[in-house]
Amino acid sequence: MTRSGREIVRPPWSASHPPDIGQRDTVRFADLAGVSFRNIDLRHVTFFGCRLNGASFIGGDLVGGWFVGCFASEHGQTVLFGPDPPLVDLRHTHLGNTDYRGSVASQWPAQVAEMAWRAVVGDNVERYRAILELGEAGYAPAGPFLVSLLDDEEWDVRSAVTQALKQLRGDGFPDDDDAILRAAFEALGDENSLVSMRAVEFMESVDPPLDVLAHVIRLTQSNVSEKILVGLRAVVALCRAEDPQGAVASTFAGASLLKLLQSPAPPVRAEYLHALGAANLNIEQAWVAGLRDEDAGVRARTVSALRLIDEPPPAQLVEPLLQDPVEGVRIEALFTLGHLGDFDRGVVGAALNDPSEQVRRYAEMLLHT
Repeated sequence: MTRSGREIVRPPWSASHPPDIGQRDTVRFADLAGVSFRNIDLRHVTFFGCRLNGASFIGGDLVGGWFVGCFASEHGQTVLFGPDPPLVDLRHTHLGNTDYRGSVASQWPAQVAEMAWRAVVGDNVERYRAILELGEAGYAPAGPFLVSLLDDEEWDVRSAVTQALKQLRGDGFPDDDDAILRAAFEALGDENSLVSMRAVEFMESVDPPLDVLAHVIRLTQSNVSEKILVGLRAVVALCRAEDPQGAVASTFAGASLLKLLQSPAPPVRAEYLHALGAANLNIEQAWVAGLRDEDAGVRARTVSALRLIDEPPPAQLVEPLLQDPVEGVRIEALFTLGHLGDFDRGVVGAALNDPSEQVRRYAEMLLHT
């Protein structure tokens, strides 16, 4: 549905951060509360799955504009278009509180609109329940709006969104099904494992085309740490699901992403190594760098990721970690040495004198296996 312009997804616009938008752009899944489009050329712009309460289009040129799957509640702030707005295309859009003088015949059913409002303004329990009710209501045109809620700060609400989308989709959403799936499957890389699991269940019910899953994996090539993490975690989730469509095998170029080990963000370095292990990519340069990383969490993640490799590097690469200053890293090293086998029993035996009781116990167990 992008009409030759840019695709702008979840922009952080606000009263203090004015919109950067031009003709024929498509804005997806944005919360436009407090955003003014005065003196902005919005000709042939598409707003898709956006929350509109509190937005002002007064003074913006909206000729040929589309609003698809957008929502503004009767109970929220007014959506302002001004005294003489152009006719715009309202498709599956609910304008409950607006000064718009054109036709609003595409209003949602009243019960659906009430559920949608509670999904926005309630506490996390109310939002969770309202979203599940939206899924049970069976009103598929609300799909784009639901995707806009995947940025909720509460993991249980995000989990409910993936469940509701699974219920609503049927044979496909009526408006830009691929765009909805691309955004929804970014939840594969959610920081919460239960949200990721729900996204896997949704994915398995859909059997999406390769390009939809490839979109999520290509986030690993972003310049933004948060997006990189989403892509890397999605790689891990897809590998656990046995890589449907071969998306990881065909899209995740792990060896070409060694630069991620230079990231200033330890979580990016750690998750990259985790993804290499999950994808069964034995890249010794990455393991050596990870085992020597200055951050203990990265070192621990590297050691644990080695257990995922079918043909891992030799145990000698891991044995020096038994001298790591951090107890958790030493414990992970013992677990991995037990997995690798062919370790130096003298090196492990020295761990029997470790100051940590847990390390001593695990070392003794390893020597007696």
